[in-house]
Amino acid sequence: MLYCPEMGIGENIRRAREAAGLTQRQLAKRVGVTFQSVNQWESGGRFQMERLPRIAMALKTTVARLYGLPEGLDPLEQEVIDLFRRESPQEQARMLRILRATRDHE
Repeated sequence: MLYCPEMGIGENIRRAREAAGLTQRQLAKRVGVTFQSVNQWESGGRFQMERLPRIAMALKTTVARLYGLPEGLDPLEQEVIDLFRRESPQEQARMLRILRATRDHE
């Protein structure tokens, strides 16, 4: 499926929804909004930016793809990011301290 930054996020949401085989009502239910909200997004209307991660999850895509941006990560980089995200906030903070300390000593 082609996501395109020139089309706008609304069009990309529509394309991703259709590719996922979802109706506007089904997507709305997964995101926790009305189907009118989904219709408004797809028509280029405003929406709350904080909903984007949930929309992306419901559509089994990424926020970057909804914006039409290239993913830009190789599989190993993506695996590291996915592993990091599974950690607790405390463990993430610990890992970041180690990375920063390593970088500072280079």
